[in-house]
Amino acid sequence: MKSTTIRLLTPLLASLFALTTGCADAKSGVNDTGVARDTPSEGEEPRGTRPIKEILESDLYRLVADQLYVYNETAGIYALDLSDPQVPMIRAHQEIFGPAGELYAHDGKLVVVLEQASIGCIAPEGMPASYQGSEIVVLSDRGDALEVESRTCLAGRLTDTRLRGDVLYAVTGESDRDRTFAFSLDLADPREPRLAGQVELPGESREIFLNDQVLYVARATAPENDSGWAPETLVTFIDISRLDGQIRERGSVRLPGSPQGRFHMDAHQQTFRIVTFDESAWSSSLHVIDASRPDHLQVVGTLEGLAEGENLHATRFVGERAYVVTWQQVDPLWVIDLSDPTRPSIMGELEIPGWSDFIFPREGGRLLTVGRGPSMGIAVSLFDVTEPSRPAQLATVEFGDGASQSEAIGDFRGAQILEQGALGEGSLPLIAIPTATETYVEGSGDWACLPALHLVDLNGDQLRVRGSVVAEGAIRRSFAAGGQLLALTDLELRSLDVSDRDQPRTTASVALGNEETARYACEWTDERVWGGMWMGDDMVMACSADATSTSGPGAALALALIFGAIGLLRPRRRR
Repeated sequence: MKSTTIRLLTPLLASLFALTTGCADAKSGVNDTGVARDTPSEGEEPRGTRPIKEILESDLYRLVADQLYVYNETAGIYALDLSDPQVPMIRAHQEIFGPAGELYAHDGKLVVVLEQASIGCIAPEGMPASYQGSEIVVLSDRGDALEVESRTCLAGRLTDTRLRGDVLYAVTGESDRDRTFAFSLDLADPREPRLAGQVELPGESREIFLNDQVLYVARATAPENDSGWAPETLVTFIDISRLDGQIRERGSVRLPGSPQGRFHMDAHQQTFRIVTFDESAWSSSLHVIDASRPDHLQVVGTLEGLAEGENLHATRFVGERAYVVTWQQVDPLWVIDLSDPTRPSIMGELEIPGWSDFIFPREGGRLLTVGRGPSMGIAVSLFDVTEPSRPAQLATVEFGDGASQSEAIGDFRGAQILEQGALGEGSLPLIAIPTATETYVEGSGDWACLPALHLVDLNGDQLRVRGSVVAEGAIRRSFAAGGQLLALTDLELRSLDVSDRDQPRTTASVALGNEETARYACEWTDERVWGGMWMGDDMVMACSADATSTSGPGAALALALIFGAIGLLRPRRRR
């Protein structure tokens, strides 16, 4: 009965959730690294003359040559030997427990980011007195063992991190005190991490954008004059240009509307661009900020009232264009011209059923998107934006139904796009999309969860559905190693032979994680969505200062339906 209820209510709940929150996730790609330039202050290194170190982002796995490191929140860190990717083997394991923990691998060190501090972690000298809500664990790989070198507590609840060289940048927030911390942690000595810099800001942090010289922090805050309930966004420029990890607060700017996902933000040349959602007007706005004088940020261009009455979903900035997806009954794809920062303007619009959660730019004026299709299943679509005034949908494929779930619509890294040759010489591009669908088992009188990885050919302007592989546990990632496709779930690492894409087969499976405490793959009301609107890593559903604030008639009824239905769904949780 509960499974039937899930299947019937999920499409309605998805619509009601969007209606009442205006939420959007925008982890939809990689942004420009352009940044404002100004004269360095005394003691700063001259810009443009220092070496640029790669900025790393965390993930659930790291592949270093033929060695694979995996973080599993129910079991800890695994080190696996992929010298033969058809037969992966575990060579070391270290128990570290924590929700949504993610991983960096750099210079022989492993760095795990936990969203909940353990009893054994220690706050570094200079850390502000506060609730220690996050933890950084540094480990060394000894070959046959993974050794914990240090456990460091951070004040506040984690928003996001990035690693550059030996410096970890972390942003945390405290909702009860309405404040944000930006930290830089020097990990050069893995046994004694050092607090290299910190900045305290008003407002609760929601998202960050970071490149080699600047960290932008977007916070949700109440209106400065307390007029009305509509939240506002505070954006602050933090200078991180020094390689020793010292950071310095520069200017801030206040914007109407609430901050959205991280890819609703972007830096390009001497400007910073951001899309916010204004609940008072129930519409989105794009703001262009002049950052050439970091101490005096100034809004120079705004496109207001975008898609009034519609929810904001995905945004993707590409050079002098922005692509924005909104949704009410259909999915409008907006093409926005940013060539004149002072006058952003709409170039074109396309309406199609469903919506897109992530946008991936492709060569030749193409966009690949992942989201929900006309039947509310998990959809992959391809668009032509070579003529921005007339964007066109070229192809779309859909898996499952409105009750189907997928890591690919909650985290952009869940969708894997493998380019030509990634799976062997001459292999065509391949898209791997995970789903989890409740399926009725004939003769049993019950429903079973069926996690599967679907394969889609990307051949020119065509999408062609190929075969799929059923797995154990929620599928979190897929990736290529040594010409082999591997699927990472909450319960296993599965090696796949996809030489025949219509009939992919498993060559080996290595058990990972704890089945008793792993999340239920088909449970769409995951606590990372409903428990404070947190979605792991930097996936904050940051739609407003109050995630349940509403607008318009019927909102109270919609919320009652949503949370009433959640009560029906939650007993299915396995942890």
